[in-house]
Amino acid sequence: MKSPAIYEDPGGPLPAAGAWSLSITKLDWGPLLAVLVFAALLRLLFFSGGLGTDEIVYLTHAHHLLRGDYLHTGYIGGMRDGINAFLAASLWLFGKGVAGAGGLFFACSLGQVTLAYGFAHHLWGRQAALWAGLAMAALPIEVTQAGGLNPDPYLGFVIGLSVVTFYFAERDDRPGLYFVAGMFAGWVYWIKQVVVLYGIVFIFLAVTNRRLRWNWIWFVFGGTLLVIAQLVLFEIAYHDPFYFFKVNYQFIIDAHISGNYSDTSLFRYFILLFIYIYHTGLLGWLALVACVFSVSTTGAARIAVRADMVLRTDLHFHRVPDFFLTP
Repeated sequence: MKSPAIYEDPGGPLPAAGAWSLSITKLDWGPLLAVLVFAALLRLLFFSGGLGTDEIVYLTHAHHLLRGDYLHTGYIGGMRDGINAFLAASLWLFGKGVAGAGGLFFACSLGQVTLAYGFAHHLWGRQAALWAGLAMAALPIEVTQAGGLNPDPYLGFVIGLSVVTFYFAERDDRPGLYFVAGMFAGWVYWIKQVVVLYGIVFIFLAVTNRRLRWNWIWFVFGGTLLVIAQLVLFEIAYHDPFYFFKVNYQFIIDAHISGNYSDTSLFRYFILLFIYIYHTGLLGWLALVACVFSVSTTGAARIAVRADMVLRTDLHFHRVPDFFLTP
């Protein structure tokens, strides 16, 4: 018996190739707006401002970009051109105060709430969408990051967009959507290079679909195009396309191997997900339940749960575990 595709609805036929989703027109906009207002108020209530760490680096580089100057650096935070350029755009739009320093990052956090609501609405309907939106709106780590000058909501939003776009590309088998999903994934590389490891998720989604599609090459092409673009930029700016990797490797040696500045054990992430839930809420436990359902259920319901598990992981866990980076 043929395995169901990732986009198959329980009991329903597969959509024709090239079919467009009309779920956006069926969203319950009233509840979504209410959830967004709730999310915005929470983030404003717990707004803490900058921590005086990497955001200073990002702001410095953003101000230089506004003056048409590409600032050279030996610190990996300064080489995150996707953050620096996005922050420069925020400063240009909202001014050089706090609103400019955090405006677009704040908007991306609300974008994640909208994305969670919309995707859950597509998969399971209004009630699931409401719970998904509220969970994203009130997740402690999201509120904290969006209530500061942290770029992680921006990173999480782009990751989420890439996964959701890939989902619809698989469902409709559209080359254009595969290409856009690949571009989003490639832009993740511009934001934080090492986080591109999350691309393993797309292999998971493709294998789950259990069919070979030549249109996947458009996804690879889109992602590769942006990766090559930054390598070219580094060749021009630093005369070495792999300059970042050399600097990052030395940073890992100094900070995590010789200096032992951080805990690189797997147990650290178990603690963060299942015990210290004042950061991640019930995310770890919900993901665990999704894993159990993905194994114990069959058919399209299993596929939907797996898609939910992947999306939730991407939207909330923006940071790559240190043990992935240890040579």
